[in-house]
Amino acid sequence: MAGVTWVPHGRAVRGRHPVSVAQVDGGAIGLMWMDPSRLSFRFIPGFKYPEGSPIRNVDTSPSTWVPRLVAAFNGGFELKDDAGGYFYAGQWVRQPRKGLATFVVLKNGHMRVGVWGADLNGIAGVEAIRQNLRPLVLKGKAQASSDDDPGRWGLANGGLSHANRSALGQLSDGSLVFAYGSEVRASDMADALARVGVRTAVMLDMNKSWPMAFYYSAPSGGHDRVGHRILSSVWRDSTEYQQQFTKDFVVALAPTR
Repeated sequence: MAGVTWVPHGRAVRGRHPVSVAQVDGGAIGLMWMDPSRLSFRFIPGFKYPEGSPIRNVDTSPSTWVPRLVAAFNGGFELKDDAGGYFYAGQWVRQPRKGLATFVVLKNGHMRVGVWGADLNGIAGVEAIRQNLRPLVLKGKAQASSDDDPGRWGLANGGLSHANRSALGQLSDGSLVFAYGSEVRASDMADALARVGVRTAVMLDMNKSWPMAFYYSAPSGGHDRVGHRILSSVWRDSTEYQQQFTKDFVVALAPTR
C-alpha cells in the first residue's frame, strides 16, 4: 500500500491495532484498512432495508455487538434498485446474479469480497450475501471511468456525477479496505482502492447520509464505545451503529476469547 500514510486508530486487539485509516485525493476519500486476523465480522440487517429481510433477535440486541465493536460500515443499495441478490440467515430474499460484485460474511466471522459465479459460490457456512452492481475493481484494475454514464454506479442525487459514495475491497492477503468519498465520482473511488492494492471491490451505498464508517475506542476501559468518523465529512453521528439502523451495516468485532 505504497504512497499512502496509514495511521492506526481505535482499540487494540491482542496487542495490535487491527484498524488503520488514511486519506487520499486531498482528503476527499477516507480509507479504513481492517486486519481479518484480529477481527470477526458480522452483518446486521436494517429494520427497513434490505426490504423483506429476516431479522433475528440478536439483530435488535446491541448488547450482542457493542461491547466488542472495533469498526463498522454501511451496506448496499435498497433491493428495489435492482443492484443484485441478497441472502441472510438461511434465506434468499433476492436471487443472486452471476458476475456481480459480492460481499459475503461467514458464520465463523470471516468476510470475503469477490465476484459471484467466479471466486464466490454457494451458501455453505454463509450468514449473509450482499451483491451491489458489477465489480468496481477487478483483478486490481479500476473498472469505473470518468466518462461513465451517471447511472452506471447508481443514480446520484438526481443524476449528478459527484456524490458521497462508499465501497469495500479486499487485498490479496485477505485484509479489507472500506472507502468513503465525499462528493466524488465512482471512478475516484475505484482509482483510490486500486492504488492501495485492492484486488476486487464492490460498490456500496451512496448519496448524502447513507455512506459512513467508524472506528471505536474504549476510553473508560469498560464496555462503553466511543465512535469516530473515518472522515470528518461523514454526515451521520458516530453512534448510529450502536443500535439497529434503518439500513444494513457490518460490524468488525474483537473476537471472543
